[in-house]
Amino acid sequence: MTIDSGWVKILKSARPAAFSGSLPARPGTVFIDGQIKLMKGSHVRTWKQFVEMQFFYTIEKAFETGAHTVVLGFDNYQHVPTAKNMTQRKRSQHVPAVDFTSASELPERLPEYWDAAMRNRSFKSKVMTLVCNNVRRKYADGARTVVLDFTDDVEVLGHPRELAVGARRGECDIKAFAYLGSEPLLVMSTDGDFVPLALLQIERAVQAGAPPPRVLLYRIKTTQAGEKRKLGREMEYVDATALYAFLAAELNAARPAQCFACMVAATGCDFTMNLPQLGPAKLWAHRHVLTATLNSGASPEAVLCMLMRAYTELFITRVRLKREAAPLPLDRALAATTAMLAAVQRTAQVGQRVRSAMWTPERMLAHAKNTLWTVLYWTLLNEHPDPLAGDFGFARAANGVKFAP
Repeated sequence: MTIDSGWVKILKSARPAAFSGSLPARPGTVFIDGQIKLMKGSHVRTWKQFVEMQFFYTIEKAFETGAHTVVLGFDNYQHVPTAKNMTQRKRSQHVPAVDFTSASELPERLPEYWDAAMRNRSFKSKVMTLVCNNVRRKYADGARTVVLDFTDDVEVLGHPRELAVGARRGECDIKAFAYLGSEPLLVMSTDGDFVPLALLQIERAVQAGAPPPRVLLYRIKTTQAGEKRKLGREMEYVDATALYAFLAAELNAARPAQCFACMVAATGCDFTMNLPQLGPAKLWAHRHVLTATLNSGASPEAVLCMLMRAYTELFITRVRLKREAAPLPLDRALAATTAMLAAVQRTAQVGQRVRSAMWTPERMLAHAKNTLWTVLYWTLLNEHPDPLAGDFGFARAANGVKFAP
C-alpha cells in the first residue's frame, strides 16, 4: 500500500508545469529504489536476465542523465519501523507461504510464483545480496561512482566519493534523502510515498534557513480525466521543488508541506487506515479550512481537529452541526468529535451504510495519532520516534504491531 494516487492527480491538475516527459535539470546523484526493481515481469525468467534487466539497465539509464553518482538502495530490515509489519501482513493474506529460511540457498531457476517468494523476507534478503554481489563485480573498478545502500555499511564502488549518510536507516524510501546536496537529486521509483517525503525534506531545508533543494522524481505517468493511456508503461518526471513552491503559495500555512502531508497520510498509507467516506478530492476541496487547524503545528489535537472539520463539511448539509473553531485542546477536540459523530449516527438524513462505516471517536483519535507519527517519520527519517515508544495510536500484537483501539 502506498498513498492514494488521487493526491498526485490533484497536484498535477493544479500545477501541470511540474510534470514533464523530459528531465528538468541534470542531477548530480540518482537514487534508485531497489525494492521496486525486485518486482519483475513474467518475461524475466533467469537470474542473469533479472540482474541485467532490472538493475544493470536501470543503473546505466541513471548515468545517461549526466549524473556522476548512482545510488542503489534496498531496505535494511534491522531498522524498518515495527509498524511496517501491519502492511506486510495485509499484503501477504492471500499469497501462499514459501518455505525458505535464512539457511536456504537460492534456487537455480526463478520461482514460478515470484510474488509469493517476495513475501518471504529471507528469500528477498538473499535476492538483494545476489544483486549487490553482481553490481559490486561490474562497477567496482569503474570511473563512475555507484553506491550500494543496503546494510549499515554503505559501499562506494568505482570513483571514490565522500558520503555523509546517517545510521539506523531502514526503509529504502527514507534512504534517498541522505543524498540531498547542492546538486539536484533524482529519485527513480514508482512508490507514491516519495511525493510527500520529497516535499517534507524540501520544507525541512527551508525551515533550517537553506535554499530549497532541487528534488526530481521519475515515476509512472499520472493520467488526468479524459486522457487516454498509451500501451506500455509511460513514465514522467516530477519537479518536487516546483510542487513545494505551489503549496507554499496555495496554502496559508507556515509549514505547507506538513499540512499537505497530514491530509495525505490521513487518507491511508503504509502506516494508516483509509478514512471512511473521505478521500483526497473531498479533503482538498476544504484545504484552507483544514490547513487552519494545523497552523499551530502538527499534534494529535490538531490532526483530530482537521478530521472533525473534514467530516463536518461532509455532513453539514444533512446534519445540524456546529463548525468548531480550531485548533482546540485535546479534550475539547475529542468532545467535539464525539458530538459530531453522535449527531451523524442519530439522523436519518445519512444512510445506514454510511453510518455503519463511520469510526468511533476513539478510533478517530487513534487515527489522528497514526497520521501524526507517519508525518514525523516522513519528516525526521532515520531519527523518527519508535511507534510503540510514545502515544501514536499503535499497540503491540502477538505478531508485531496493530492499530489501536
